Amino acid sequence: MDHRFFYWLFWTSALLYPFVLWPGRFGAAWVNPEEVWIFPKVVFLLLVGVLGMVEGRRALTTPFGLLMALYLGLVLLSSFRPLLTDDPTYTLLGGEGRMDGLLYQIGLVLFALLAFRVFQKEPRGFRAFSYVLLGSTAFQSLLLLLQRLGLEPIGPLLRGLPYEAPVGTVGNPGMAAGLLLPGLLLGLGLWLERSAPRRGHLKDRFSFLFFPLTALMALGLGVTLNRAGLLGLTVALGLWLLRQRSLHLALTGALSVLLALSAPTLIPDRQGFSKEFSNPTTGFTRLLIWKLAWEGIRSTPGQPLLGGGPDAFRVALLTRIPFERLLEEYRLEYGWPKGAKAKEIKPLWTSQDPLRSRAWLVLFGNWRDERTGKQAKILRVYLDKAHNLFLDRWLSYGLFAALVWVYFYPGGALKAWGDTPLRQALATGLIGLFVYYLFWFPVPQVEPLHAALIGAAFGLSRRVELPGSPGPV
Repeated sequence: MDHRFFYWLFWTSALLYPFVLWPGRFGAAWVNPEEVWIFPKVVFLLLVGVLGMVEGRRALTTPFGLLMALYLGLVLLSSFRPLLTDDPTYTLLGGEGRMDGLLYQIGLVLFALLAFRVFQKEPRGFRAFSYVLLGSTAFQSLLLLLQRLGLEPIGPLLRGLPYEAPVGTVGNPGMAAGLLLPGLLLGLGLWLERSAPRRGHLKDRFSFLFFPLTALMALGLGVTLNRAGLLGLTVALGLWLLRQRSLHLALTGALSVLLALSAPTLIPDRQGFSKEFSNPTTGFTRLLIWKLAWEGIRSTPGQPLLGGGPDAFRVALLTRIPFERLLEEYRLEYGWPKGAKAKEIKPLWTSQDPLRSRAWLVLFGNWRDERTGKQAKILRVYLDKAHNLFLDRWLSYGLFAALVWVYFYPGGALKAWGDTPLRQALATGLIGLFVYYLFWFPVPQVEPLHAALIGAAFGLSRRVELPGSPGPV
C-alpha cells in the first residue's frame, strides 16, 4: 500500500481515538466503564493496528521495533500460564474495569510501531500530528470545564444524566489529566515557534490561537484535580527551562501552572466534586499500594523474568497476600478512623467459588459504621492497579517488560530533543508523562496516544526543514 494511506490512517485514528464511545444504558445512574469508555477503544485500536501492520512490521529491523517485539514476547509468555489456569477472559481482555489484557497489549504495540514508521518516513508530519493533538485535547478540556459546571453534553448523550465529576470522554479525571499533559506542552511548543511566521500559510494565520488553547488545557488539567498530572507538568517545565533558558518560556510556563492551580477556584464546582489538591490521603494510599504490589511481585511464580498476567495484582491479593494487609489501605481510602481495628476476619467463600467473587466478613471491636450502625463489613478485593506504570508492568509481565517502558519515556525524550521548541516540547512531554506514570497506571483510554508520542520520538531520527515553517521539526 502507498505510505500516504498509513499516514492518514494514523493521523485520523489519533484524532478520533479519545472520542470513541458506546452509549450505556439510558437513564442509568451507573454505567459499566468497559462498555462505554474502554471496549470500543480497544476494538478501534486493534482494527487500526491490524490495518497498519503492513507498514508497522518494517520497524522490527530497528532497535525500537526490537524492544517492542521483546515487550510483546514477554507479554505473551507471561499470559500463557494464566490463560490455561485462570478464567481466560481475564487474560485476553484484562481485569474488570481495565480491559488492558492481551488483546489490548497487541493493539498498543502495533499502534506504536505504526507511529514510529509514519514519522520515520515522513518527519514533516509531526507538526500536523501536534495540531491534531492540540485540537483534540483542547476540546477535551472544554468538555471537562463544562462537566464541572454541570453543562456538559456527554453524560446526557450516553446515559441521560450528567456526570458528577470532570471525566471528559475517557471516564476518569486522572485519566483525562494524562491525556491533557502532553497536549499542553506541545501547545506551548507551537506557541513559542510562532515568533517567525511566514505569510500565506494556514497555520500562521491561526498561530495566535496556540496559547489560548494551551491556557484552556491548563484549566482543564486543573479541574481534574490530579496531582500526578500537575507534578508532571511542573517537572517537565522546570527541566525545559534548565536546558533552554528563555524568558518567554518561563512566563508562559509559569502562567500555565498558575492557571492549573487556580482552576478549582476560577471554575465553579456545580457538581460537588469534593476532591482537593491539598488532600494528602491519596499520597499515603499510594505508599501502601506500592508495598502490596512489591509483595505481589515477590510472591508471583516466574518473577523476575515473567509476570503473572494482566490481572496479576488482584490475583496476588486474592490468593497470596493476607487480607489483613489490604485493610490498612481500605481504612485510608474509605476514611475509617485510626482506631478502627479488625477483631476478626472470616472468609465467606469456599475453594469451589469463582476466584474473584471472594469476600470477607470483617468484625470491628471498637468502631461502628456511622451510616449503617454496624460493627461488621463485608469486603471484597477491588484493588487491581499498582498506581505506578512500572510496578504494574513488572507485576503483569516481568521486570524486563517494565524496564522497556522505563527506557521508552526518558530515552524517547533524549531522542526527541532538538533545537526547535516543538521538538523540545515533545521531549519534555515524555518526561512529564514519566513523572505522571510514577503515580498513575496505564489505561486503554489514553496510553495508546502516549505510545504514539514515544514512536514519534524514536522515529524522528533526523532534522527536516518544513516548507513555510520557522525551522526544522
